[in-house]
Amino acid sequence: MQMEDKWLIYYNDGCLHFHRSWTGAKIYEARINKIDTSYVISDIAVERDTEIYSATNDNEDVRSLCFLIGRGLLGLNVDAPVDMDSDDVLRWWSNFGRMIL
Repeated sequence: MQMEDKWLIYYNDGCLHFHRSWTGAKIYEARINKIDTSYVISDIAVERDTEIYSATNDNEDVRSLCFLIGRGLLGLNVDAPVDMDSDDVLRWWSNFGRMIL
């Protein structure tokens, strides 16, 4: 694992678990249910202890989680949840590393 690899994502007991790779802190947990021939995320938990995870914007967390699933797990060519010309690009690099390239 390299410094630019920001996430450890795994599936266990019906949930996707999203941990920061360098601290080990679990940030997201997404429960997955099978309905007929489809899979649906039925519940999402986000770490809200600000000593572990300082973000507090639910909409930003949903965008981040969708990006992690789309790009990080499924390898889809989805847009990064950031305007690459914005002043926030360094913050997003710290969140996603080379995944945003």
